[in-house]
Amino acid sequence: MSEFRDQIAQYRAAIEEFLQGKFCEDLPQKRLFDAMRYSLLAGGKRIRPVLTLEFCRICGGDWRSALPFACALEMIHTYSLIHDDLPCMDNDDLRRGKPTNHVVYGECTATLAGDALQAEAFHTILSTELPADVRAAIAACLASDPDARPKAAQMARVFDDLARRHVQLKGDFIGDRHVMDVVTPVTLL
Repeated sequence: MSEFRDQIAQYRAAIEEFLQGKFCEDLPQKRLFDAMRYSLLAGGKRIRPVLTLEFCRICGGDWRSALPFACALEMIHTYSLIHDDLPCMDNDDLRRGKPTNHVVYGECTATLAGDALQAEAFHTILSTELPADVRAAIAACLASDPDARPKAAQMARVFDDLARRHVQLKGDFIGDRHVMDVVTPVTLL
């Protein structure tokens, strides 16, 4: 169990380092960047990116190669939280014990911060070194409405499919990348 906890801690540290490096530029849109960072770096379990990295590892991939995809999922998740908290939605004033984005930065900036995080998630995926057709397929999957699909049923299908194909997946490559480096990030959407 200690080895597993150490692995999770290593994933979280890598995720935090990746995310800490985002939106640091001192540009005219610094206030927007500050709003994006406020929610993106507000803490949380980071369960989606952690699971993405672990799925990659247990399926034989290099978890570090899945880091951009894992963090893109976290950006999408954060964008959805910012928008969910807006006055036109749930009108929440607190998230994780802190004032929500729109309370700190205003409704307009919070809306733009969420939109910009969503755009950056796609940019992050499309900027990887995977073949263009693979990047496009992952982006297309990410673009589909995640709320339109029942998540529990989807995850059950993914686990069932991976269990059935696990032996076949070992050694399968797309270009020079292991297939699980590609499949893992899109399974949590």
